[in-house]
Amino acid sequence: MKQRYGLSEGVILAIAVGCLGPGCAAPQAGGVLPFGDWSGHGLFVYENFKPAKDDADSSDPRSIHREYSTTLSIQPAELDGRDVIKMTIRSKRGELPDLMDETHLIVAMVEARRVSDSTVLYRSVAQQLNPEPGERLEFDDAAPPAGASCTTLDGVTTFIIEYMENFVDVFRFKGNRVEKRGTYFNKKEGFVHWTETLRK
Repeated sequence: MKQRYGLSEGVILAIAVGCLGPGCAAPQAGGVLPFGDWSGHGLFVYENFKPAKDDADSSDPRSIHREYSTTLSIQPAELDGRDVIKMTIRSKRGELPDLMDETHLIVAMVEARRVSDSTVLYRSVAQQLNPEPGERLEFDDAAPPAGASCTTLDGVTTFIIEYMENFVDVFRFKGNRVEKRGTYFNKKEGFVHWTETLRK
């Protein structure tokens, strides 16, 4: 068998054929939200800026730091006859002043547009925060053109979404693990910051 650049034709052919297979395919474009169900735990810090009322209970907490359980689900779904991505978050964080003891957040999204090989913008078309039993989502055609971005860099997919003014979550997906960081801030009332780790 003839030699070429120190390699036999058989070896060269094997390399050429191999590079047509899955191992040599172009890498998948980034910025795609992964589907799945994750569960884990988190820590939050709550700080209350509001001045205490004269008739308020003196034991009303002004600062709380607590661990809690949390779940995340991201799945394809249909809403009002249209395909969407449905994200559901449930966090049982215990009683907080002026807030419910659980966060139940549902968001329906559609892909807005791809801005690069690494990044996709998403549009939130419906959302509910602590909905009443039986309350249903409705597709909002008047929703802003984009409110979230998803970027893949060095094998990590980061999703950033602002649900409403000053209420933001940041997700970092890698393998079967997701880390979530978030904040709600009101300069007159205070803030809640949370840090979570979840696994499939």
